[in-house]
This record gives sequence, structure tokens and C-alpha cells, in this order.
Amino acid sequence: MENKFNLKAAAEKMRTNGKYDPTRVYEMEVSKLDTSKNVFVNYSESEYEKLKESIAKAGKVTNPIIVRHMPGTESEFIVASGNHRVQACRDLGIEKIHAIVREMTELEFLVAMNDANIQRTGVLPSEQAHMYAMMAEQLERDINEGKVEVKGDRATYIISQLTGSEEDKPSRADFYKKVRMDKLIPIAKVQLDKKELTVEAASELAKLDNVSQAMVIKAGADRGKLPNAMEVKEAVEMFTKSDRHITQEEVAAIIKEKPQKEQISIKLNIKKDLRPYLPEGIKDEDIRDYLLTALEEKFNRDHEKNYEELEGESRD
Repeated sequence: MENKFNLKAAAEKMRTNGKYDPTRVYEMEVSKLDTSKNVFVNYSESEYEKLKESIAKAGKVTNPIIVRHMPGTESEFIVASGNHRVQACRDLGIEKIHAIVREMTELEFLVAMNDANIQRTGVLPSEQAHMYAMMAEQLERDINEGKVEVKGDRATYIISQLTGSEEDKPSRADFYKKVRMDKLIPIAKVQLDKKELTVEAASELAKLDNVSQAMVIKAGADRGKLPNAMEVKEAVEMFTKSDRHITQEEVAAIIKEKPQKEQISIKLNIKKDLRPYLPEGIKDEDIRDYLLTALEEKFNRDHEKNYEELEGESRD
């Protein structure tokens, strides 16, 4: 049987112990819940309509949401998990919702919001990047203010706080890559979310300042095709190594249509040929980026190895 409590009675109890019981489910007024902190705002219309239909049919939200309790603030109850369910209740005119109330630090709140959305298929790359960047910034603040002591790598610490399965958690390298991608200019984020710009190209592009990013994007737009990761790398190298102003014409010379080479078509069956080499639980829509990343990392390793061999020969 569900433990349900009236908010007024709970408030009375708080006068004596100052906290909500995190093991209980409280009945709360939808109008008093703050959903403005939600990072994962993208939700397809079809998904949202299905959610509304499910809630309308039951007449309520069957799974309790999770809210952060911040007494003494204007928004005393901030939704960490269940933002779309709360919005659906508002649209349907449902005034009450069941909630688990927790005391959380800012970082714990961000982790809870991330965990609630990580398995949802509609999460945009830019949203995930922004979430990881917020986590990294918050941890840095907590360390500087003496709220937490972290020995070792920051990303490793944050990843250890995530409660999802190992397949859902990012690698250390992927975490830092996503954090960097939060520095993309707005148009690049849109192109990334539309899959017009690959994750690898976006990650490289984010190494540049806003003006340089815009120049690279313009060069791609002028030729009618956005740059790939290798082209962006070339542009980044040019910008970072030069001590003078780089012109748009110079960027365009790198991001230009390459001579067409003979195309070789190879047909692969994902389940039969590739699945043994893919991480367990990888989503179909992520396979392309995973393979491109793996190939690029292999290329870089080979390039570094060849460079080291040449360097060794020159010393001999």
C-alpha cells in the first residue's frame, strides 16, 4: 500500500524536525512545483501525447516524481525527476501529484535530473553536453568552497556519482568531450542536434573561440556541406598555431570540396558483422558516431606511432 501524506500535515511535522522523510510519498500541489530548472526540455510531440494519454487514463501520475526541497527559497520544491509529468498534469488540469521529497546539494540535484533522463531516446547532444558542463562547474565551485574533497580526476568523481548502468555512463574522455561541446556557438549546437555536424567535428570545433567557430561554419555553408572532423582539425591547427589574423579565405581553402576519389561500397550487417565489437547496450542511433570515433582514434594512434618511429630514426 502506498504511503500517502497530505502536504499540510507534512509541513506541520517539519516544524519539529525540519525535514521530509525521503522514504515516504507526499501529495503535493502541482501549482507549487518549479520545473524551470529542467535542462532536458526536448520531448517529441508524439512522446508527450502518449504521456498525457497515459496520465489522463489513470487520472493521476502513477510513479512519484522526485523534488528537491529548498526551504526559505521562492521556489521551495524544485522538480529533479518528472518535469514532463508535471507539465502534463498542468495541461490536463490535474492539481495534485505524488512526490518523493529529498534534501539535495546542487550537484546531487543535477545528478538526479541526469539519471532521470539518460535512457530517454529524445535527449539532444547539446542538452547532454550542457548538463555535463553544469556538473563540472558545480563540482569546481564545491571544491573551491570546501564543500567536498576530490582526490584525483574531476570527471571520474562525477561519473562515480551517476546511478545508471555502466553502459549508460560516459567514459572519462567522452565526459570531457561533451563538456567542451557546451562551448559551441548556438548555430553549431543546432547543427549538432540535427546530426548535420558530427559529434567528433563538434568536439573539435568547440576548441575554437566563437568568431573562429563561425568562420568554419560559414566555410562549410558556402560549399554546401558542413566540415567533417578531419577538416575541423585542420582548421583548429591553423588557428592555434598562427600568430596572425586568419582570413575567411584561408579557412575556406581548408573547408573546400576535395577531389572525388573512387567510391568503394562495403555492405555490413550490424548484428552479424559489427555487434561483437560494439559496447553492450549501445543504441542504434549512436552506432555511427561510435564507429567514426573508433576509426578516428585508430588513425590518430597510427599517426602518432609513425611520427615516433620517424623521430627515432632521425635520432639514429
